[in-house]
Amino acid sequence: MRLLQSRAYLFVTFLLLYKPVCVSDLPALAALDRAWDAARYLAVGAGLLVWLIFYRSLSKWMLALAAFCGARLLTTWSRLGSFGSTLPMIVVSTLSAAAITEMAVRTGRRAFLDGASLALGLLTAAHFATVLAFPGGMYATAAYRENYLLGYDNAALTTLLPAVCLAALRDCERGRRLSVRTAAVCACAAGAACRSWTVTSAAVTLLFLLTVLLSAAGWRPRVVNAGTALAGNALVFTGLVCFGVQERFSRFLERALHKDATLSGRAWIWERAGDAFARSPLTGVGLPEPAEARALIGATHAHNFYLDLAFTGGLVCVAAFFLLLFLCARRLWRFRKTRAGFLLTAAFGCLLLAFQMEPYRFHNFLLFTLCFFAGEFSTGEAAP
Repeated sequence: MRLLQSRAYLFVTFLLLYKPVCVSDLPALAALDRAWDAARYLAVGAGLLVWLIFYRSLSKWMLALAAFCGARLLTTWSRLGSFGSTLPMIVVSTLSAAAITEMAVRTGRRAFLDGASLALGLLTAAHFATVLAFPGGMYATAAYRENYLLGYDNAALTTLLPAVCLAALRDCERGRRLSVRTAAVCACAAGAACRSWTVTSAAVTLLFLLTVLLSAAGWRPRVVNAGTALAGNALVFTGLVCFGVQERFSRFLERALHKDATLSGRAWIWERAGDAFARSPLTGVGLPEPAEARALIGATHAHNFYLDLAFTGGLVCVAAFFLLLFLCARRLWRFRKTRAGFLLTAAFGCLLLAFQMEPYRFHNFLLFTLCFFAGEFSTGEAAP
């Protein structure tokens, strides 16, 4: 079991799990891409082998996540006759990140927090550095993937939120209010968000950073809990998708801040995604390739995780996803009074809010896995 308690192993594994997008996309790096994938599979496979030898059990979370991934594969296969070009890699990355996280948390929580937080913290710093070097990002050059280590800057939110959360949980474990590492990760995340991200993605990031600072100051508002996170996001979804309030707020924000609000023009895309879902409500249309998606809904994706999941996976995948949310919310509610529970609840709510603006198809559910193990992090808290 010492492998899963090794900070070096966990550090390297999480670096391999979060492979830079430019490695996958640049033809000149094809050999490195294959070597990176091979190293990732070896690292995850070694951890799984050790786990099967010594532990031989998986949580309800892993079983539910495997069911969700299986539903995504089966619905896509049933509609398209194949798994598509990206879905298999998404599933492998999702299950790998969740499995390594579960195994490490249950065998060596402190080593996991040290290794994983350092890996994601360095990726956060690297992303901020590329934001400073290429402030225009994808809007300035068609070759943005050559510059951005984490790819499209808005999608980097699903890496930066777990990075900040892991650093803050590490402080909880060690009885610190706000360590230098956490402050640095927060500063890089805030800088990247304000420098190049759209208003909505930046707002979600800054909102979570605010809760981290409140937690460090010893103030944990009771309103931050799993119930309000789910109810609030349901209201936001209703307002955005059902009543179209995004168009009014979008024009106001763009005029006031001179920055893209990412909401204008979405109503038409969401309406077409809803029509696609209505034509095949049970299994959806499968995960289409970009060109097929443009023909179907007028964009490569629905610009909303929930709608994207509904029209590509149907009610089968939506039900499987809400089972995952229920498992997370139940754990978070139980440990809502602890500092770790507060931080994880805030991250949970902010990520659900971010899902209102983008589909985040490459999101690997690491943050949700952390939420399911809120109890382990809460019992390991040290008094500051």
